Amino acid sequence: MKKIKLVLAAILGLATVTTGLGGKARADTIVSVGYYDLGRNAANPACCGNTNAVPDPWLGSPNTAFDGDAGVANAGDPDESGILLHNSGPVAVTLAQGANITFGGNTYTPWDSFIGAGGQTIPSDGNVILSGTSGFGMDGSDRGISNAVIDFTLDGIAYSFTDTKSVLSGFPAFDETIPWTQIGCIGKCGAPTVPEPSTLLLLGSGLAGLGLVRRRFKG
Repeated sequence: MKKIKLVLAAILGLATVTTGLGGKARADTIVSVGYYDLGRNAANPACCGNTNAVPDPWLGSPNTAFDGDAGVANAGDPDESGILLHNSGPVAVTLAQGANITFGGNTYTPWDSFIGAGGQTIPSDGNVILSGTSGFGMDGSDRGISNAVIDFTLDGIAYSFTDTKSVLSGFPAFDETIPWTQIGCIGKCGAPTVPEPSTLLLLGSGLAGLGLVRRRFKG
């Protein structure tokens, strides 16, 4: 019985490390920004010297929720930038209200009506696109959406990313169609991070428990 308890303690110690102190694993999510302009669609595949592909997914794509003005997004020349959250993990994640964008010294929170009070579920391999709404246009070149900071909360954890290349501001000379460009990644798809001291302590406890179990079995 003691051996069984030790095994369980060791497994629980390691499980706590993998899920984090809050009891939840970090959401595996890729964050990208893009720009859709110049009517580049099936009827007009290229314009004005810009050979960039249109952002894909977009409104109407499979497994994609579009938080924005559908009328503008579906226009022949939508002239809108957008933020893409792609759930690359095996389980669904929840986007909370309060997602915002900061540029030019001002912070805007235009997507709460789309997200809903209970949050917006992003299924595994699903997407959410945050784009211009009826009250908040994301014509980035006209609005000067440069070096924007994007803040949002997934599964109760707050994240912040910066569009350092100012993709949301578009290109000069109206060459503003830009495919999704990754600006950050959360969870397993991100770069390795240095564990916090408390996490290292939990990991050490789990490994120590496994070592003790091994010695007990040998005895």
